[in-house]
Amino acid sequence: AACIVTVDGNTVFKGMVDGDDRDVTLKKFHDGSLKAALWAKCPIAVCVMTGTHDIDKNWLRRRTHVTLEVAEVLPYEEIKDLKTSEIADKIKDIMQKKLDEHYAAA
Repeated sequence: AACIVTVDGNTVFKGMVDGDDRDVTLKKFHDGSLKAALWAKCPIAVCVMTGTHDIDKNWLRRRTHVTLEVAEVLPYEEIKDLKTSEIADKIKDIMQKKLDEHYAAA
């Protein structure tokens, strides 16, 4: 699954997920791509995508329901004094928490 962070509708940061419904862990983030978010002085919408693990099995036979959910919006004022590595850690924590909530409820 791809986890996407956008600034004004443009994708500036992506994190990939390993695992399935039983074990979801985020891969290493490349925090250098967050510099664009700081330069743009815009809020960052942290989103998580679920249900993508079934796409490769279902693509010919049936539909796959994929959900894109905005986990949190980080205002520029909250992140402007942080290093990109600190922002990446914060985003990773938000995404992991949201994914854990989603798969715990399933």
